[in-house]
Amino acid sequence: METQQSEAVLAENIKIQVQQSIENYNLALKQNLVYEEAIGQATENYRIVKDKYDNGLSNTTDLLEADVEQLNSKINYAYSRANIMLKYYEMLSASGELTSSFNLTKN
Repeated sequence: METQQSEAVLAENIKIQVQQSIENYNLALKQNLVYEEAIGQATENYRIVKDKYDNGLSNTTDLLEADVEQLNSKINYAYSRANIMLKYYEMLSASGELTSSFNLTKN
């Protein structure tokens, strides 16, 4: 009876871990969309500041700040893409599919 209870607790913990990993993966996908939109906004901001700079309405500092923000948005996007892959493999690991795929490749 004690073994059955332990087994039930372990099964419940596994279900919770799988659900959490799925939620983390979905969150990473949503964050990626936000970072993708941030790239568009930063690019547009840089274009506007560049036009102002070319017309003498903005200084070099403003242009450099806009460029840094544009680069930062691209770095964040690349990081979010890597985070998606990490969360995907964590999800596979939690559901047991990752280890089964390793076993399939060995045979």
